[in-house]
Amino acid sequence: MTRFVVCAAFAFAALVGMFAPASAASLLAVCQGAAEVAFIDTDAARVEVRLKVPKAPARIALTADGLLAFVTHPDAGLVTRIDTRRHLVERVFRIGGTPFGIAVSPDGNRLYVTDWGSDKLLRIDAATGETQIEADVGSSPADVLVDSVRGRAFTADRESNAISVVDLPSFARIATVPVGKAPFALGASADGSQLYATNVQSGNVSIIDASNGSVLATIPVGKMPYGVVPTPDGKMLLVTNQQSGTVSLVEQATWQLLAELRVGAYPEAITLSADGTRAFVTNWFSDEVAIVDIPRREVVARIEVGSGPRALGLAR
Repeated sequence: MTRFVVCAAFAFAALVGMFAPASAASLLAVCQGAAEVAFIDTDAARVEVRLKVPKAPARIALTADGLLAFVTHPDAGLVTRIDTRRHLVERVFRIGGTPFGIAVSPDGNRLYVTDWGSDKLLRIDAATGETQIEADVGSSPADVLVDSVRGRAFTADRESNAISVVDLPSFARIATVPVGKAPFALGASADGSQLYATNVQSGNVSIIDASNGSVLATIPVGKMPYGVVPTPDGKMLLVTNQQSGTVSLVEQATWQLLAELRVGAYPEAITLSADGTRAFVTNWFSDEVAIVDIPRREVVARIEVGSGPRALGLAR
């Protein structure tokens, strides 16, 4: 069984952030090159705390209450657990392998982590870091999305050009959905009826019926789409395009491209404010997080962060 270890090397860095005042809303930006997580006050558009974490952090997931964040480190085989209120690295779990994509169960008790190198989805105890069970999925699974209501998990299998469907009770793959070339990120509609997969190398997004796995539409966007998120009202889909340096706005009723907004150098992750009026985007090559006013369709702020921002999590 996998056991956790506490990395004392990060104790001092964590304590630096413990006494910082709490913000109205915290956006956590995972900076891969800097090996840190930046805590951003989204109202003031400034970095409050830079928290050091183990090397090469990649992806992040938060509990539903926003009190805990979990960060993967594929190069080191680790998952870091962070107390978001105290800005503190609580524990570092030694998972082994190459943990990459991550999701948290609604009750916060379990983590679902893709192992990029071994082509598996892991279920991990969020308190102890123990690997409870594994499922075989496709090649190089990147993102993972969990639908606890329907009892399924989905992985974006980049080198298989497909989405794996895993039954949560049995923890076995029950279906495979062919999509475009090199799927990377997954999103879902508010009711969970549709899934969205960004296909990096084919420059499009696959719209999938979650109930039967059929592909409803394939939407062309910009070059190298990496992140995807729907607006809460179900009217638009926002997609980051790395090579184009843009965010595509797609109308969900017609699946027509409404606009492309230039946001920065190699945008990757994207998430939205609770009311859906602002988008937050990591610009990987320009070391910043851009804030986009969606109704106005323009960038209204740029926040400098550590080198290589790749992923985002919002503590609502």
